[in-house]
Amino acid sequence: MKEFKLIDSSFTNEEARAVLLSLINYKIQFHSQKIFSSYIRFGRDDIKSKNRIVELEAIKQKLVAHFDNIDDPDGVVRVSSVVNMNAFLEIEDGATV
Repeated sequence: MKEFKLIDSSFTNEEARAVLLSLINYKIQFHSQKIFSSYIRFGRDDIKSKNRIVELEAIKQKLVAHFDNIDDPDGVVRVSSVVNMNAFLEIEDGATV
């Protein structure tokens, strides 16, 4: 397994909001493009991407609510995120090896 530090910094609440929402919005856009590509190429939806968009939208709503309820918008927060990567083969039915 490989591990990469994606985010490791202190931000104002507004900066943290912008960084995290930008990341989520990018992921939503990525999955939307996958759905479109699958439909154009194969004539069907990408169900995994559709489900992931639903999950990401829920996370986005929670983040927005969290930042909307912060008393001090100029306060500082620490944000850290690590990406773990494992290589594997994907089987047609979605099982992994």
